[in-house]
Amino acid sequence: MKVTTCTTRSLMLRSFFLIVIFSIASIFKSLDVPELTSHSLLIPVESSNPISRLKDIKVLLLHVHLEGNLGDELETTPLLKHLHKQGAHVTAALSKWKKGEAQLHPKNSREYELVDVLATGMYRNYQPKHYDAIIVAPGPWSLCDDATIMPYPVDVYFGGSVHGFERCLEEHRLNERMASTLFVIREPLSYRLIQKNLPAAQVFMSGDLTNSYRPSQAAIAFWNEKYQKRFNNKTLVFSRANNFGKGVQIVESQIVLKFPNGTETLLPLEDVVFASSSFIEDADHFKSLKQNTSNLVMCHTTEQMFSLVGMARQVYTDRYHPGVLAHRLHVPLLVLEYKKNQIKLDGLQEISRLKTHAEIVDLNAQAFSKLDEII
Repeated sequence: MKVTTCTTRSLMLRSFFLIVIFSIASIFKSLDVPELTSHSLLIPVESSNPISRLKDIKVLLLHVHLEGNLGDELETTPLLKHLHKQGAHVTAALSKWKKGEAQLHPKNSREYELVDVLATGMYRNYQPKHYDAIIVAPGPWSLCDDATIMPYPVDVYFGGSVHGFERCLEEHRLNERMASTLFVIREPLSYRLIQKNLPAAQVFMSGDLTNSYRPSQAAIAFWNEKYQKRFNNKTLVFSRANNFGKGVQIVESQIVLKFPNGTETLLPLEDVVFASSSFIEDADHFKSLKQNTSNLVMCHTTEQMFSLVGMARQVYTDRYHPGVLAHRLHVPLLVLEYKKNQIKLDGLQEISRLKTHAEIVDLNAQAFSKLDEII
């Protein structure tokens, strides 16, 4: 009798659990929840996306500027983020612009985590066989100097400008050397120079990567609050130390601004705010400017630049990236004379007339796709 009772209870429990299981299954089916199989339980949802073809490839990235200049941060960060997101193993060969500890400024720490190795060796000592791709980071490139210090082919020059390489075309056989190189160029004048002088190279017109940079909106809001009363709707002049007295001058109570075509304009000094995007170069220059004006802003973060430029009435600049930001933020822009780097400034003025910020962002996205294809 006891056996019969236990058997009956066991059957009742089994029936109960079967009813519960079928009920749960019916609910899931009515909700269109996908069936859970052993396969779907083992693989996360994210992994359904195609695996990047750049995952784990070894990239040598040359001329990486992490010295603290904000323009370098604006143009370099989007490339580093792209390679990092794609899973590439990046060796960042630091620029030789500065020496020793000055090559790596603490304020660039946001970029440290985007690379796997920070290298300081001589460029000629890198072994191409250890890397799947060699890329030159954004900046003004000197192809003549590169041919001397980098005795190996480069796969991609990405997101920069060129200048002065015509003088060494034959000496370094640049057209032959660059036959399989992709140039992603940020402004039209450099683009035409490459097309004319290096016909064997591949060339793609993008825009400056600053257009693809993502700042902290919270930090911009912070600086907006700080700057609103004092700097809103002011004329902004980005003045570099080694161009003061040439492209930019102060004469009594006026500022004299010289343009690439030789013309000048005069503005009341009291209506102008002087700004800099490179505290590592312009600190002493701005100390001396205090004798003439108190309207000075030394930007230490990219968000300060976004805030300051965004609220300006007009931007005059002999620096490249403040001009790129002005175009991005729809602020009227005029570049000044700066003979050392006039090509990129004139090219910036031209692309600002030809392309909107949104169009440049699209060109940059196409450039990243081309980069993925070629490496």
